[in-house]
Amino acid sequence: MVRLFVALLRASNISARYVLGVYPHGDTLYTHAWAEVWSPEASTWYAVDPGNGRAAASTGLIRLALAGS
Repeated sequence: MVRLFVALLRASNISARYVLGVYPHGDTLYTHAWAEVWSPEASTWYAVDPGNGRAAASTGLIRLALAGS
C-alpha cells in the first residue's frame, strides 16, 4: 500500500519517497514501511503512514533505508 501511495503522489508531481525501518515494541523490532512527503513551504520531509491509515507516522519508527527522494 505504501508503494502505491508514493507512486500516486509522484504521478501528481508531489515529491515522495518510500521508507523502510523498524518499530520497537518491548524487546522486539518489527519491520515497517511508511512514506515521507516533501513540503516545499517548510523545506522538510513529513512522515506519513498510509498502511496504518495515519496522516502522521509514529515517532517511534526507526528509519533504516530510503527509496527515491
